[in-house]
Amino acid sequence: MIKKYIKVGHRGAAGLAAENSLDSFEQSLKHNVQMVELDVHLSKDNELIVIHDQTLNRTTDTKGKVCELTLEEIKKAKMKDGQSVPTLNEVINKINGRCGINIEIKDKQAAELVIKEWERCGLDSNSLISSNHVSALQYVKKVQPDITTALIYYATRTYLNQFIFSIASWLAWPISKKIILSRAKKADVKWINIAKEFLFPKFIKNLQAKGYKVGVWVVNKKRHISRCAKYGVDAIISDYPDKI
Repeated sequence: MIKKYIKVGHRGAAGLAAENSLDSFEQSLKHNVQMVELDVHLSKDNELIVIHDQTLNRTTDTKGKVCELTLEEIKKAKMKDGQSVPTLNEVINKINGRCGINIEIKDKQAAELVIKEWERCGLDSNSLISSNHVSALQYVKKVQPDITTALIYYATRTYLNQFIFSIASWLAWPISKKIILSRAKKADVKWINIAKEFLFPKFIKNLQAKGYKVGVWVVNKKRHISRCAKYGVDAIISDYPDKI
């Protein structure tokens, strides 16, 4: 019998609408996800901006680093479908409790404000905070130990770097396994969200035996989705929530 897994829309529904846009999150909800994943950076004036990259270059018609622009300046940028880049508060209000939210902290300095936004909006155990920054996760657990956290292994700044890192980690797999477990222990997390390149059944079972929940990203192809289900992962994170 195949274990039931949590359906997570990656950056909302990045394969169906502009990633991390309000429409993307609405599209994800239409396909009955239990959770949406999003990325958070800090603007120049310390607003929580929902965007994956450090810059606006790839996803909007404007260039510039998020950390060097104010919220007002960022709001003038338009995505390919004409939408503006949302704030975390806008996304939480859009979701309005209809599913959980996986808030990925891209900027370590954002951790404090993410916690404050979490508390202000009354997010609960259906949501979680994730990061590949161990120090950010440690800070979350220190300030608000009741918040569920997840270690990401491993998020890089560019797709090329992600590919190179995944290949290197795969080739050095015996070492990579130890690094993942060491980082998870230091961060005191409940979840470990791994790239699909690390989808090895024995490893998944080992993590679960140690008490961790395992999520896998980004799973878009049917054969990978089937493999995740077969191996009993706890969550599948996909650009195409209609497929999972």
